[in-house]
Amino acid sequence: MNYINKAINGQVSIFINTRLNDVDIVNLPIEWTMTKDGDDDSSVSFTTPSTNFNGVSSTYYHKLDLNFYAASIVLDNNTHYVLEGYYTTEIKTTLIYSGKVFVTDTPYEDYSVNKDKYTEKTSTNNYLILE
Repeated sequence: MNYINKAINGQVSIFINTRLNDVDIVNLPIEWTMTKDGDDDSSVSFTTPSTNFNGVSSTYYHKLDLNFYAASIVLDNNTHYVLEGYYTTEIKTTLIYSGKVFVTDTPYEDYSVNKDKYTEKTSTNNYLILE
């Protein structure tokens, strides 16, 4: 799962594995959709390559450089999105990527999925497993 810090008013990058080669991820027109997980009626769309959204070739992964702020796209805070990328030719439309993205305004270093929701339980369990 990828992480986007919505507090950044500029470019953010996420790393993905697509079904494209390094040249195609940079040059081909790819339609991207981010749909709220569990709410198919709420989504945002963008195309790469464009002014605010670009695919970048990288060593092992591909990278998407995204600037939602400059494109005036507002993402909901603390929300999971399903990110899908499609490449269309005259013959067919091909899904090149599908994955999840978590959007939050909490800095990555300070974020914990269990923050304020998990209480460590004390245990008197002193059992040992011997081989």
